[in-house]
Amino acid sequence: MSNITYTPIIQREGSGTNKTGFIEAGAFSVSIANVGNQDDAQVNDIQLKKTETLSFNAGEENTLGRFEWETGTSELLIIILRK
Repeated sequence: MSNITYTPIIQREGSGTNKTGFIEAGAFSVSIANVGNQDDAQVNDIQLKKTETLSFNAGEENTLGRFEWETGTSELLIIILRK
């Protein structure tokens, strides 16, 4: 078994201004947390209420598909792991 190095990408989006974006397919792990004070953030058209977190891990040999997000008036903390 060989060692795999994952590169973390950490981004904070929103903070009171509506922003939209996406995470391209190919990530090994994605975590998205609504760290703002509002309940209007969305991930893939599903509401993400304040304090809620979504985490996805594709496993060692797989990757995840594309994620779309919208902050609304809240704030998202997004962590992505890629090779």
